[in-house]
Amino acid sequence: EILGLNELRHLHMAECALEGTLPTQFGFLHKLTDLNLYNNALVGQIPDQIESLQNMKILTLSKNQFQGPLPQFLQSMNMLEELFLEH
Repeated sequence: EILGLNELRHLHMAECALEGTLPTQFGFLHKLTDLNLYNNALVGQIPDQIESLQNMKILTLSKNQFQGPLPQFLQSMNMLEELFLEH
């Protein structure tokens, strides 16, 4: 299972027909620096557990169906260089 790969740094799952909510377990991938979930069918809110990804440099969540306000924790992700949230 991908979420058990503790040393994972880059995860690109763009256009993989993912559906449902973003699993909160993504927050356990502490070494992740690049997460690309572009153009899937993910719904709901961006989970708070993403805040624990303090090494994240590039976060791509565009072309999904996320709802709700932009999470406040994005401001505290000091390593974040690129954020893509286009609907």
